[in-house]
Amino acid sequence: MNQLFHGFLPLNWQELRTQLNGKAFENEHSKIVFIWNNMDKMLDHGLADFIKLTDIFTWQSRELYENQIVFVSFLLGNGSNFPAIDITS
Repeated sequence: MNQLFHGFLPLNWQELRTQLNGKAFENEHSKIVFIWNNMDKMLDHGLADFIKLTDIFTWQSRELYENQIVFVSFLLGNGSNFPAIDITS
């Protein structure tokens, strides 16, 4: 497993998009997984930011797919918007 950002925190959505795109294409793997935790806080206080984030992830997955790279994002959180998932079956 390799981390794309190694602790990098973007200052705004455009920087996230730019850095994600650059790092994804520098990556030598054909599959990329992006995990974002505490998403419940964004849903509680920043729905517009959540929509922007999903736009960025959708755009990125389409860009990478054209180059035979699979990009999958997991948005994790607590509360009713994030029910428990049984991954054992």
